[in-house]
Amino acid sequence: MISPRQLSSAHPAAIHHNKAAHMTLVFIRILLRYLAAALVTRGLIAPDLGEMISRDPDIAMALQVASGALIAATAEGWYYLAHRCGWAK
Repeated sequence: MISPRQLSSAHPAAIHHNKAAHMTLVFIRILLRYLAAALVTRGLIAPDLGEMISRDPDIAMALQVASGALIAATAEGWYYLAHRCGWAK
């Protein structure tokens, strides 16, 4: 984590990137909590495992990387489809 002193001397673009990355992790942690709660409620996983899933930073980071890769793959697939079908000018 970046200290406030480092943040004040950092480049404005770097500050924006760090804040955006932090907010992404916050949203992913919230998503993991709801997912774990749904799985525990349905009896698909044990409550202890659900708590571990919602609090583990490694799982949150892996989900962030996977969601970034999925978004990139979707964009590239759409680009390929647009060129193939003649939608791109």
